[in-house]
Amino acid sequence: MWRAAALAASIGVLAFYFGSDIAALGADYGTGAGEVRSLRLEDGTAVMLDTKSAIRVSYSANARTVELVRGRAFFAVVHDAARPFSVRALGGEARDIGTEFSVSRVADGSAEVLVTQGEVHVSYEGRAVNVLEGFGARWGADTPRLEARHFELPPAIAWRFGRVFVDHQRLGAVVSELSRYRRRPIILMSGEAGSRVVSGIVQVSNIDEGIAALAQTQGLKAISLPFATFLISSN
Repeated sequence: MWRAAALAASIGVLAFYFGSDIAALGADYGTGAGEVRSLRLEDGTAVMLDTKSAIRVSYSANARTVELVRGRAFFAVVHDAARPFSVRALGGEARDIGTEFSVSRVADGSAEVLVTQGEVHVSYEGRAVNVLEGFGARWGADTPRLEARHFELPPAIAWRFGRVFVDHQRLGAVVSELSRYRRRPIILMSGEAGSRVVSGIVQVSNIDEGIAALAQTQGLKAISLPFATFLISSN
């Protein structure tokens, strides 16, 4: 019974994975599953790309623009008032005011900026807010307002150090995040389990062990097939 449901679920998930790869083809820089890449742009700005991430870069005499095609990226910007640096994602823009920050395209269809140093000016659909160090902002999807909010630093930067930091998050969201680090997606077959709140730290280098441990603590069983890993109830 679960095999038929798993096949149906995997078709949609694999279509999503394939579509994401197609979208990344026009990017200048990108990463694959489980890969994290550091690079420098022509102006010296440092960039770190998370797994399954991609950016498109457009520099001119008076502006420096990066489009986040997918995933998540961290920027340590070399400030140049004559050539503002901005990152665009999902119709919004984060403009540097001398800073270090990350921009993410979130699974729910929104985008998010987190500022770890300095200040960023965020604009989206005629609204704007200045975001200071230790704060972030989200736009798109069902985000009703564009406003700065405080965030906890360890979970926000854990990916830059090879870890996934889970702090009172729904299991379904955690599985989606862990799945980004594998070539074969992880598919949670229990809607009830997906709403459970979990916490922990998973090492990206041991992602399969983390998945197995997570499944065991939640009464789930991990079944690996050539095209995906399924988490099903062990009862």
